Amino acid sequence: MSFLDSEFVQKEIDECAYLRELSNELEQVATETQNEEIAIEYYHVLYGLLNKQEVIYTRLALLGEDDEQAFEIKQKIQAEMIQQGMPSYQPVIRYLEDKKDEVKRQLKALTGEDVEEIDIIFED
Repeated sequence: MSFLDSEFVQKEIDECAYLRELSNELEQVATETQNEEIAIEYYHVLYGLLNKQEVIYTRLALLGEDDEQAFEIKQKIQAEMIQQGMPSYQPVIRYLEDKKDEVKRQLKALTGEDVEEIDIIFED
């Protein structure tokens, strides 16, 4: 069975796509309106997206090169991260962790609160 054949993996990928779309929309609205509450929501959603991406990439990395389809997806993710500004020498997981730390700093600047973890709950 391929990595992508897993029902759990498909759910993770679908949730990741949803979070990406929602974060793009919230970023645009937050930028246009300068609304602090929308900016806070944007950072929460962005953190959830980064976290999902980290989980998916970790699973792909654990598979190694045994699953050709998973390996190709891993390479595409790495290329996408480089396009987003990740240095080519930096591991993807480190880049995602750094981005999550930046989101936490932004949330602290907006809310004054230290954020340890941010959970995004999906309802079926």
